[in-house]
Amino acid sequence: MGGGGIRQSRLSRSPDVRACGRRRAQSIATPLIIGALVTETDVTPALVYVAVLSALGALSYLLHVGTVERIES
Repeated sequence: MGGGGIRQSRLSRSPDVRACGRRRAQSIATPLIIGALVTETDVTPALVYVAVLSALGALSYLLHVGTVERIES
């Protein structure tokens, strides 16, 4: 076989695995950003940041999910 080096599996090249890596990066970035925004006496910028992210999440849910209906069994 030869060649040496590291081979990528089909799984590691899949879009889902790459998206998972981005989610991990975002979950690390949020506490760092909040930590940078908080000062010794003022947490308002961090609260505004969290409020904006929450509003974007709610808007994204409304626009992407659409109508939610019960599934009759």
